[in-house]
Amino acid sequence: MLAGIAVLWLLNVILPKTEVGFCLLSLMFVTLVGVVIGMPFQKLIVFYLSRAAQPADASMQDIAGPPAGKLLTVPLVLAIIAALGIALASDAVSDAIAKPGMAIWLSAMAISLPFTVLRDFLTAVLSARQDIGMASMFGHAFPAVGRALGLGMLALAGVSNPWGIALVFGLAQLFTCVPMIRRSRIFPMPFSGTFGSWDWGYCASIAFTQLCIQPSRTIDAFFVGTMLPSTAVADYMLANRFASLALLPKQALGSLQTPRIGNHLSKGDTTLLQHEYDQTRWLALLIALAGAVIMLLFAGWFLSLFGNYAGAVSILTILYAAMLVRIGTGNSGEYLNMAGYGGRVLTITLVSLAVTVVAMLVLVPVLGARGAAGSVLLGAIVGNGLLAAAIRWTDQLGTLDSFTLLTICMSVLTLILVSANIIDSRFGALLIGLITGAGVMKKRATFTLLSKPREIAI
Repeated sequence: MLAGIAVLWLLNVILPKTEVGFCLLSLMFVTLVGVVIGMPFQKLIVFYLSRAAQPADASMQDIAGPPAGKLLTVPLVLAIIAALGIALASDAVSDAIAKPGMAIWLSAMAISLPFTVLRDFLTAVLSARQDIGMASMFGHAFPAVGRALGLGMLALAGVSNPWGIALVFGLAQLFTCVPMIRRSRIFPMPFSGTFGSWDWGYCASIAFTQLCIQPSRTIDAFFVGTMLPSTAVADYMLANRFASLALLPKQALGSLQTPRIGNHLSKGDTTLLQHEYDQTRWLALLIALAGAVIMLLFAGWFLSLFGNYAGAVSILTILYAAMLVRIGTGNSGEYLNMAGYGGRVLTITLVSLAVTVVAMLVLVPVLGARGAAGSVLLGAIVGNGLLAAAIRWTDQLGTLDSFTLLTICMSVLTLILVSANIIDSRFGALLIGLITGAGVMKKRATFTLLSKPREIAI
């Protein structure tokens, strides 16, 4: 997390504010393409590995070597083709959103696309085998540290060229892939008929879902980029990056939880599944609520360290409320995918996307970047609420109890009132602090996942 903050600060040291907006917007677009390409194949390998009982002394190569290597080849080839396509289409894309200065950033950031897909695939394999330490360090932490170190060297050298910055981003990911390849002993291999029609259907379903999910998570940046001036784009993109930090605990716990969901489902152990789901959801939510208190107290001062970003404070507050909604409902989308209900995730995602787009068209012209943030919040409420209802209706699994719902509603309402200047940020921090304390008192006896784990052979 600290490395990610350092990266944002260094970008603002190296680049003017408008260029920071172009850089972050281009990076988000390239990341979106990488997720759509790589996620289906990551989910497929996790689907199988989470259900495969193996001897304790089995090596990673014995467990996942040749099939995973063959499967890795496909997204890597697609990522290389997509990177070339982005570079060729960069001028047309930047002209379409009336931001001609963004063309060079799109072309440059495309360099990192194949490395992103490789890193994410290897991280998924390690997470599926419960090698969480290795996956967390080399899949998430070290790439951010590498980017910070590289940008620091560019700042000292006075280099602000987009190609230099993009090269730092790409190499930071490539270097961290080396130890993961050594650990897993998984290499791209010539593809052959290892996987059948069901596998390709599963990948196609996930890919189509991601084509809808990821735009629903980045459609706000598209509207901001096309409808608002460059300075507002920079405000929004910086606020978006900081709000997304709230998701880190959920993502870290999700890398542990998702393979266990598949394992519990294969054994029919819904009691333990429900217990672990509640624990991971509440632990992530309480961490995020504590983060909300810190954000309300120090956001204005902290953002001033990056430059003239006073307009980003209210945007950050609303976006953080959207993150609380996503965190509070747990890994509901992951559960439905692992349970084989990818079609329902897709349907709900389309509904959420439609709500977000309509809200953007109405709110952005009136409220600017704050309207975009409000649209994201509205889409999160609709989408995550429907996911929780789908799990309850499908498998009778309770992913959103009344106390959790009350906690989310009170926290989101507090953040909205602060963003609208109806209540002071310090009073809002006090309210959310009290909400967090109530949650700790209510749930303190349930956090036994790490203290009393059940051995699971996967």
